[in-house]
Amino acid sequence: MLPNPKLKEVALKDYLKVVKKRLWLVISLAVIIPLAVAVYIFQAPPVYRSSASVLVKAAPGKFENPAARALAESVFGALDLKRDPDFHKVKDPVAKLQHQIKIEHFKESGIILVQVEDTQAYRAAIIANAWAKVYSGQNNAVIVDAAKPLPAPIRPQKAKSIILAILFSLIGAIGLAFLWEYLDCSIRTAEEITLYLNLPFLGYIPAIQDKLHPEEKNLICHESPESNIAESFRAVRTAMLFASSQDKPLKTIVVTSPVGREGKSFVAANLAIIFSHANERVALLELARPNSSVSRTFNLEEKPGETIKPTFVSNLTLVSPGEVLSADKARLLLEELKSKFERIIIDAPAILKAQDLSSLLNAGDGVVLVIRGARTCLRAALAAKEKIFGAKARIIGAVLNNIEAGKEDGYYYKQVKQRELKNKEA
Repeated sequence: MLPNPKLKEVALKDYLKVVKKRLWLVISLAVIIPLAVAVYIFQAPPVYRSSASVLVKAAPGKFENPAARALAESVFGALDLKRDPDFHKVKDPVAKLQHQIKIEHFKESGIILVQVEDTQAYRAAIIANAWAKVYSGQNNAVIVDAAKPLPAPIRPQKAKSIILAILFSLIGAIGLAFLWEYLDCSIRTAEEITLYLNLPFLGYIPAIQDKLHPEEKNLICHESPESNIAESFRAVRTAMLFASSQDKPLKTIVVTSPVGREGKSFVAANLAIIFSHANERVALLELARPNSSVSRTFNLEEKPGETIKPTFVSNLTLVSPGEVLSADKARLLLEELKSKFERIIIDAPAILKAQDLSSLLNAGDGVVLVIRGARTCLRAALAAKEKIFGAKARIIGAVLNNIEAGKEDGYYYKQVKQRELKNKEA
């Protein structure tokens, strides 16, 4: 998204960030377009121009039209151009000759200037002189200046063309980068969450780059507790605990997202693991059925009548009702779980896809909104936020999931690198 001057003071560095984000586009166009222009102009034949002038002695209006086809035919015959290969292969060689000749007539002085363009400098001069000779012979005119072959072509101007191609490709690429940024409504940084959504930012969850099995990726905090991703989840947990108050602690946490496929179940499962690592008895309540992947993630079979299922993660229990619960049943289930567990993480349906989540949102002590970096649209996130507030539920904050370190937020990238160095030293 482009920086919005209505929300904050926009500086030059904000626009430079846009260019830096799309730097690959700017560099690609700045290289490809000039390269294509260079290939074209180096393959294009050079074009030379020669000029001759005649002075008409007759009164204005008394001489033959200098651009007439009949005059071109006379020049064509005088030079016997039908034997020239460049004219011989053309369907209408006289029309080709006319196309090469440009006439400028200065009526006040009686001067007629003929300019001939040709791929051969010597032939351009011959045609210009032949035209002047034929015209002066047919009219009361004299040749003032004879044409001479020029050593340098008028086009292509290779250096000028390449410089202009580089200049315009850079301007076009930067303009395209800003247009792309204007059309891109996805959320990518913590600043955009706090600025546009006006929500507390709980933390980044980086994209998993390692070639792990899908089940290992989904339970990264259990499989790799010392990884950067696990450390990011611990940072999110800390931010959530700081957001809680003594009079109303965050015992029941609802994890949801705007439209789905933003990694909501992944975040819920790994938050539950992180809290269980702190020696808390944690229940992970799976209510986002049938789209939730929590049961598959923990590789637990669904058995009729079995709701509470212990997992292989210490202190963590999965609660999967196996059906979509009504508001009353969900409330009763939560009351039962509160008496048995210290922390309840609810994997709730996506806000904008569920019909009514008011009772579920209010049943929790707070809501965590999961935003997928570079994918979740700002409009969807705003609509989800309004829906949560409409239910009079409390939003703890937003988590930016699946973010690519270094690509979207340079400050976060530095934090990740520092964390990697500490892990290696340890």
